[in-house]
Amino acid sequence: MRGYLSTKVVDDYQKASEQGRQDDSQFQFTLTIISGDLDQMLADPKHEAKMLGSVTAPALSAHPLTATGGEFNLLVRDPDQANTRQMRYRMRLTDVEGQVYYFTGFKVIHDDPGLDLWSDTTTLYVTVHHGASVDSPVLGKGVLKIAPEDFKRQMTTIRVNNATSAKQRLRAITRFGRFFAGELWKTYRIG
Repeated sequence: MRGYLSTKVVDDYQKASEQGRQDDSQFQFTLTIISGDLDQMLADPKHEAKMLGSVTAPALSAHPLTATGGEFNLLVRDPDQANTRQMRYRMRLTDVEGQVYYFTGFKVIHDDPGLDLWSDTTTLYVTVHHGASVDSPVLGKGVLKIAPEDFKRQMTTIRVNNATSAKQRLRAITRFGRFFAGELWKTYRIG
């Protein structure tokens, strides 16, 4: 995912993204999401998985940052909005000098008038904290998106480890796909 982060505007995601674009303050990441037990992840209402990767954000560091200790929640119910789900991202970012930041992000999956499934599932609202937790001061905000070509590439990276056969791997990918599509169906009533 890629987009813009502002350290000047920290109270509004869209305005921060616009300011970040004006300042050419790019932000992008490549993450790996890991579920040790797919059945458990899909059955648990938190739909939680681990996350790690790298982040490029010149506003934070001239060098790539390492993303560790990440937690991802897939299509969890939003307790504050009916018929709404979120995808949530939380992770520590560490630069080469050891400076630590905390990243939070969310996608809002909600059927608004018009065609919004693509924008909802590919738009991430982000906050970066100056410190190791969500309680640390807010350093920046922004908006990231995934481009269609990146999404297409992402779909080719799904892996099933610990499967004993190709058939078992295919079943796991199918279970995940059915869950994902089913949750979108419930939200958007596709078809």
